[in-house]
Amino acid sequence: MTENLKLDEMGQKDEKECIQHYFLMKYLYTGDKEAVKKAEDLLDLETWQKWCCAVLLETNKAFFDSVKGQLQIELEKELRRNFYYLNLNPGQSLLLFWDENSDYQLIAKQIRLILRRRYTERFYLSISKRFQGWEALPEILDQLEQRMEERFYYKENQVFFSEEEELQSIGKEVQDAHILQLIAEDISRKDTEQLRRHFGYLKEKYSEGKGFSAMYVKFVFSNVVQEIFNESQFGDEIRLEKEIDALYACSSLAQILSGTERLIQEYEAFLESSGKETEKEVEKAKAYVENHYKEDITTQMLSEEAGLPCGYLSFIFKKKTGASVHRYLHIQRMKHAKELLALPAADPKEVSRQVGFRDPEYFSRSFREYYGWGRKL
Repeated sequence: MTENLKLDEMGQKDEKECIQHYFLMKYLYTGDKEAVKKAEDLLDLETWQKWCCAVLLETNKAFFDSVKGQLQIELEKELRRNFYYLNLNPGQSLLLFWDENSDYQLIAKQIRLILRRRYTERFYLSISKRFQGWEALPEILDQLEQRMEERFYYKENQVFFSEEEELQSIGKEVQDAHILQLIAEDISRKDTEQLRRHFGYLKEKYSEGKGFSAMYVKFVFSNVVQEIFNESQFGDEIRLEKEIDALYACSSLAQILSGTERLIQEYEAFLESSGKETEKEVEKAKAYVENHYKEDITTQMLSEEAGLPCGYLSFIFKKKTGASVHRYLHIQRMKHAKELLALPAADPKEVSRQVGFRDPEYFSRSFREYYGWGRKL
């Protein structure tokens, strides 16, 4: 193939590192364990198995294509610790750590300070829960990207932690407020899977029956009901008042939970019936990416194009396409690069520019890691 003749013009990358990145990226996005195991002789799975915490770095700009290996060296020097660095695309990188005894909330805050001191870009960090080994990584990345969406709701925050660690780090007296805030975000994103998960936190807590007054329990779950009715088209004020009155008239926790779960089911049915409009909006956002892949596209830009709030668009875009906005943009660039490189007179440096990469060497690396370590340009 013509595209297999052109890599030498742009320089070679260490073959072993490229192999590691290719299979790790493939596993992150496909969850194909068999492919990893078949290539285990080529991979350092002993190190992969030691990973226990991940930090996702993200910025709205195409930043990571300009720093190459410089960022990893700077962070390792200032943090005084090693980690595995994986560049996912120009807007995202993943750091994988293997020290089980470290305080990763503290490490994340240090990373943010280092980045703020050295660069002008605004960075966001999402820190995973503790896990054991490489097999958990697809789920971990999904959770990291989901937590990253909180930057659209907490604009002053730049560091986001796993729910488990956050709930452990705050006092019981403020846990309800925190969980209710998570529920409010779920409803804002129309994420019923997470809504049920967070509702489950409250259900489990109050099912233990540890000295909470009946009035306070009703107050907590009435907040869940009110959040559901914040969906403007779900119900009106009159129905909301009736549901709140019915909740306060309950004589047992079982009745409170049953009434609230009934409303969640109705909310799920409401979203399912109105889902076609959402599909049109996501298609509009996808079309924009496919027509403007040469540009630095941000979620804010797509939000304006689709007419959806940033946080909701980010969530629903990934749910419908299976990829974050950053990832989807990267896929489109790789697809078009492959088509251009197949042309007999293709110049890799020119192709790099035509598909939106500022650095031809970074483009070369990204292309090989996306299509396979043996693929030549």
